[in-house]
Amino acid sequence: MTVTLADYQPTMWRQIILGGDARLDTLCYLVLASFRAQGSHLFTLQDGVHTYQLPIFESGLGANKSLLAHWLGEYRAGAELTLAYDFGDGWRFKIKVDEVADQSRLKTNGTAKLVAGSGHGIIDDIGGTTGLTDVAKDDPGIDHPLNVNREQAAWRKRVDRLKKNYR
Repeated sequence: MTVTLADYQPTMWRQIILGGDARLDTLCYLVLASFRAQGSHLFTLQDGVHTYQLPIFESGLGANKSLLAHWLGEYRAGAELTLAYDFGDGWRFKIKVDEVADQSRLKTNGTAKLVAGSGHGIIDDIGGTTGLTDVAKDDPGIDHPLNVNREQAAWRKRVDRLKKNYR
Protein backbone atom coordinates (compact mmCIF):
# COMPACT_ATOMS: atom_id res chain seq x y z
CA MET A 1 0.00 0.00 0.00
CA THR A 2 1.00 3.61 -0.46
CA VAL A 3 0.27 6.15 2.27
CA THR A 4 0.43 9.88 1.65
CA LEU A 5 0.18 12.75 4.12
CA ALA A 6 -2.74 14.82 2.79
CA ASP A 7 -2.50 18.57 2.25
CA TYR A 8 1.30 18.75 2.39
CA GLN A 9 3.88 19.64 -0.24
CA PRO A 10 6.28 18.26 -1.24
CA THR A 11 4.54 14.91 -1.06
CA MET A 12 5.37 12.99 2.09
CA TRP A 13 4.65 9.30 1.65
CA ARG A 14 5.35 5.72 2.73
CA GLN A 15 5.09 2.38 0.97
CA ILE A 16 4.26 -0.50 3.29
CA ILE A 17 3.84 -4.20 2.61
CA LEU A 18 1.26 -5.78 4.87
CA GLY A 19 -0.74 -9.01 4.66
CA GLY A 20 -4.50 -9.07 4.40
CA ASP A 21 -4.66 -10.78 7.79
CA ALA A 22 -3.73 -7.54 9.57
CA ARG A 23 -6.54 -6.04 11.61
CA LEU A 24 -7.39 -2.43 10.84
CA ASP A 25 -6.09 -1.24 14.21
CA THR A 26 -2.69 -2.69 13.29
CA LEU A 27 -2.85 -0.91 9.94
CA CYS A 28 -3.43 2.38 11.77
CA TYR A 29 -0.55 1.80 14.19
CA LEU A 30 1.80 0.99 11.29
CA VAL A 31 0.83 4.12 9.38
CA LEU A 32 1.00 6.41 12.41
CA ALA A 33 4.37 4.97 13.47
CA SER A 34 5.78 5.32 9.95
CA PHE A 35 4.99 9.06 10.10
CA ARG A 36 6.32 9.34 13.68
CA ALA A 37 3.03 10.16 15.39
CA GLN A 38 3.34 10.01 19.17
CA GLY A 39 -0.02 8.34 19.75
CA SER A 40 -1.41 10.91 22.13
CA HIS A 41 -4.56 11.70 20.13
CA LEU A 42 -7.71 9.98 18.89
CA PHE A 43 -7.92 8.62 15.37
CA THR A 44 -10.47 7.17 12.97
CA LEU A 45 -10.22 5.23 9.74
CA GLN A 46 -12.73 5.85 6.95
CA ASP A 47 -13.35 3.97 3.73
CA GLY A 48 -16.08 6.16 2.23
CA VAL A 49 -18.85 4.01 3.70
CA HIS A 50 -17.76 3.19 7.25
CA THR A 51 -15.92 5.03 9.95
CA TYR A 52 -13.81 2.75 12.15
CA GLN A 53 -12.55 3.53 15.62
CA LEU A 54 -11.18 1.72 18.64
CA PRO A 55 -14.17 0.73 20.77
CA ILE A 56 -12.76 2.42 23.89
CA PHE A 57 -12.99 5.89 22.31
CA GLU A 58 -16.01 8.02 21.63
CA SER A 59 -14.96 10.81 19.30
CA GLY A 60 -18.44 11.98 18.43
CA LEU A 61 -17.53 11.63 14.76
CA GLY A 62 -20.02 8.90 14.01
CA ALA A 63 -17.69 5.90 14.14
CA ASN A 64 -19.90 2.94 13.38
CA LYS A 65 -17.43 0.04 13.19
CA SER A 66 -14.69 -1.33 15.44
CA LEU A 67 -11.11 -1.40 14.14
CA LEU A 68 -10.70 -4.64 16.08
CA ALA A 69 -13.32 -6.53 14.07
CA HIS A 70 -12.12 -5.85 10.51
CA TRP A 71 -9.08 -6.75 8.40
CA LEU A 72 -7.12 -5.20 5.58
CA GLY A 73 -7.96 -8.25 3.45
CA GLU A 74 -11.56 -7.04 3.28
CA TYR A 75 -10.36 -4.45 0.73
CA ARG A 76 -9.37 -4.95 -2.89
CA ALA A 77 -6.58 -3.39 -4.95
CA GLY A 78 -7.43 0.23 -5.65
CA ALA A 79 -9.34 0.73 -2.39
CA GLU A 80 -8.72 4.06 -0.69
CA LEU A 81 -8.99 4.78 3.01
CA THR A 82 -8.35 7.87 5.11
CA LEU A 83 -6.76 7.78 8.54
CA ALA A 84 -7.59 10.93 10.52
CA TYR A 85 -5.34 11.58 13.53
CA ASP A 86 -5.49 14.38 16.12
CA PHE A 87 -8.78 16.05 15.31
CA GLY A 88 -7.42 19.43 16.49
CA ASP A 89 -4.36 19.46 14.21
CA GLY A 90 -6.29 17.55 11.55
CA TRP A 91 -3.63 15.16 10.23
CA ARG A 92 -5.01 13.03 7.39
CA PHE A 93 -3.26 10.10 5.75
CA LYS A 94 -4.51 8.78 2.41
CA ILE A 95 -4.05 5.02 2.19
CA LYS A 96 -4.25 3.31 -1.20
CA VAL A 97 -4.24 -0.47 -1.45
CA ASP A 98 -1.90 -0.94 -4.42
CA GLU A 99 -2.02 -4.70 -4.66
CA VAL A 100 -3.57 -7.63 -2.85
CA ALA A 101 -1.46 -10.76 -2.93
CA ASP A 102 -3.15 -12.78 -0.18
CA GLN A 103 -6.38 -12.09 1.64
CA SER A 104 -6.18 -14.93 4.13
CA ARG A 105 -6.32 -13.96 7.80
CA LEU A 106 -4.11 -16.93 8.62
CA LYS A 107 -1.06 -16.55 6.36
CA THR A 108 1.25 -13.71 7.43
CA ASN A 109 0.37 -13.12 11.08
CA GLY A 110 0.29 -9.35 10.52
CA THR A 111 3.96 -8.96 9.63
CA ALA A 112 4.74 -5.72 7.84
CA LYS A 113 7.65 -4.10 6.05
CA LEU A 114 8.36 -0.44 5.38
CA VAL A 115 9.87 -0.44 1.88
CA ALA A 116 10.09 3.18 0.70
CA GLY A 117 9.14 6.73 1.52
CA SER A 118 9.96 10.38 1.62
CA GLY A 119 9.87 12.95 4.39
CA HIS A 120 10.63 12.86 8.11
CA GLY A 121 7.04 12.53 9.29
CA ILE A 122 4.72 14.64 11.40
CA ILE A 123 5.35 16.52 14.62
CA ASP A 124 2.55 16.18 17.15
CA ASP A 125 0.87 19.36 18.41
CA ILE A 126 2.54 21.62 15.85
CA GLY A 127 -0.62 22.82 14.14
CA GLY A 128 -1.04 20.18 11.45
CA THR A 129 0.31 20.56 7.93
CA THR A 130 0.47 24.37 8.23
CA GLY A 131 2.79 24.08 11.22
CA LEU A 132 4.85 21.37 9.54
CA THR A 133 5.25 23.56 6.45
CA ASP A 134 6.52 26.40 8.63
CA VAL A 135 9.03 24.13 10.39
CA ALA A 136 10.24 22.72 7.05
CA LYS A 137 11.21 26.26 5.98
CA ASP A 138 13.79 26.27 8.79
CA ASP A 139 14.64 22.56 8.62
CA PRO A 140 14.76 21.27 5.04
CA GLY A 141 15.59 17.79 6.41
CA ILE A 142 11.85 17.37 7.08
CA ASP A 143 11.33 16.79 3.36
CA HIS A 144 14.36 14.58 2.58
CA PRO A 145 14.00 11.01 1.28
CA LEU A 146 13.45 8.42 3.98
CA ASN A 147 16.37 6.14 4.82
CA VAL A 148 14.30 2.95 5.04
CA ASN A 149 17.13 0.72 6.29
CA ARG A 150 17.83 3.03 9.22
CA GLU A 151 14.12 3.63 9.86
CA GLN A 152 12.98 -0.03 9.96
CA ALA A 153 14.04 -0.92 13.55
CA ALA A 154 12.85 2.41 15.01
CA TRP A 155 9.54 2.01 13.15
CA ARG A 156 8.83 -1.36 14.79
CA LYS A 157 9.57 0.07 18.23
CA ARG A 158 7.19 2.98 17.57
CA VAL A 159 4.48 0.52 16.47
CA ASP A 160 4.85 -1.39 19.74
CA ARG A 161 4.70 1.86 21.74
CA LEU A 162 1.54 2.97 19.92
CA LYS A 163 -0.17 -0.36 20.61
CA LYS A 164 0.56 0.09 24.31
CA ASN A 165 -0.65 3.72 24.28
CA TYR A 166 -4.02 2.77 22.84
CA ARG A 167 -4.73 -0.26 25.04
